[in-house]
Amino acid sequence: MRSCSACGGRVEDDFRFCPACGAAQRTKIVESFRGRGDLGDGALQASVYLAPPRHVRLSIWRDERAEAVVSLDAREARRLGAFLLAVVPGRGRADAVARLRRVLARRARVLSR
Repeated sequence: MRSCSACGGRVEDDFRFCPACGAAQRTKIVESFRGRGDLGDGALQASVYLAPPRHVRLSIWRDERAEAVVSLDAREARRLGAFLLAVVPGRGRADAVARLRRVLARRARVLSR
């Protein structure tokens, strides 16, 4: 357990946000996505930087090393998200909102423990 850098409240080590004040506890959140094996190898890693300068970095990984990297400002990251929601079959804005609500509800349950 550690202390929140914003309010001093107690924060579990695996929490991304302070349960008392909601301040981000990590400066970067990373998610990896496997590529389709039948269409080639590699993976995509998306990193969201929460501390200034806030941005999203996308990197293509192959054989444990990054082969290409691009950073997007917040506006371009939102545009990319909207594009993906619009073109992935069966994944419209209503579906995205419902998924987001489920994720937030799960996180709220974790934070309330």
